[in-house]
Amino acid sequence: MSENSVTHDKLNHPTRTNGRIISYSRAKNAEYSIIELYSCFTEYMKNILGEMYKKEPIKIVQKIADENKDNKLTFAEIVNLGDYSKISELMVLKVFRRLENERSTTLLLEKVLNHTKIKLDENIKKQSLMYLQMRHLYVHNRGIVDKLFVDEFGELHQTKVGARLPSNFETINNAISIVLSLCDSIDKELIKENLVIKRALVDRNVCL
Repeated sequence: MSENSVTHDKLNHPTRTNGRIISYSRAKNAEYSIIELYSCFTEYMKNILGEMYKKEPIKIVQKIADENKDNKLTFAEIVNLGDYSKISELMVLKVFRRLENERSTTLLLEKVLNHTKIKLDENIKKQSLMYLQMRHLYVHNRGIVDKLFVDEFGELHQTKVGARLPSNFETINNAISIVLSLCDSIDKELIKENLVIKRALVDRNVCL
């Protein structure tokens, strides 16, 4: 046994280095969890749009202006798709992609639900949007808080421009909990207002 293996018995790394590796891994896992949560929520909103389409298809397809090229299917597309369910899926996808082009979770949520007039808890909604917006900072700004985030969510998250977002279990746990609460309230309101077919409502637990 070498002197090095006796001194450093954990893959020949000093303890302080192992600590840094573990801390770094935890932080990256936290960031990835927020990014994945955002992806799941986006998928949830697309599926909600699909469920509303099943109930009132005309209201959903009207979310895109008639002159927009995304509002049309060619004969070839219709023939290749083969049946109405696949045609419907493509129409919903086209509508969703158009709404998603704003690249704003707040605007996406508002545009998907704008004709429903359902009432959501504003505190739950705001907190959810704050955590979902963190994804943008992790991906595009190395987790550094910018002015836009402070202006929009400063009263909820005590931080300042240039600070680094927390990357820890508490942040992940709070984010998942509050976003699930938002999804649950959307489900209940859509069912209450008879805007979706109850038995067909998307099971968000597949993703979230």
